Amino acid sequence: MADGTIQAVLAPLAEPPDGVHVLDPDPSVAVAAEPPLLRRRILAALDFDRLPVIGATDAPSVFVVAAEHDTAVAEARQALPEARVVVVLERLRGGPLRRALRAGAMAAVDAAQIETTLALAVRGAAAGLVVVPEAMRERLEPPALSPRERAVLALAAEGATTSEIADRLTVSPGTVKRHLSSCFAKLGVENRGEALALLIDADRDPSAPAIA
Repeated sequence: MADGTIQAVLAPLAEPPDGVHVLDPDPSVAVAAEPPLLRRRILAALDFDRLPVIGATDAPSVFVVAAEHDTAVAEARQALPEARVVVVLERLRGGPLRRALRAGAMAAVDAAQIETTLALAVRGAAAGLVVVPEAMRERLEPPALSPRERAVLALAAEGATTSEIADRLTVSPGTVKRHLSSCFAKLGVENRGEALALLIDADRDPSAPAIA
């Protein structure tokens, strides 16, 4: 999502919200989302549940952000620290979910389930609850990696190729690929870049569980 989308939503907001009232049945909502079809689905889901979307002079108690990168969540939290952030992810997986929550999101919704879960997530976040799908409950903490998986992932993080890793660990390239696939599955990522981003995030956050 372009950085300008968030700024365009935030620009009209004169003041941050005074606070979130947990008994307020209809929290006000701001939306930053691309592409247009996804934004229309989000707005339709909010309208169906009678959740008011902010106007030019309003300040949101909840900010719905559709983004795959946790930087968008961090930007939203920095701009409106009193607003609860609900993130919509195209594919809800362990790695992106953990990074979004670490960046400050209060709830996460799978884009495929906007119509059935977004309004519930918004109301839960407004009430101060952390809301994630039940199916993702076991993936909120990175799973433990085996010693060999940690070794392979560490070398991959250094930029070593599959052949180079195989040579250094005295194993076959096929074994390296299997270990990497196992690491990606456990961490909830799809490639080396996402795995490296997760490792970097863990290094920046001393309270984050060790994953390598």
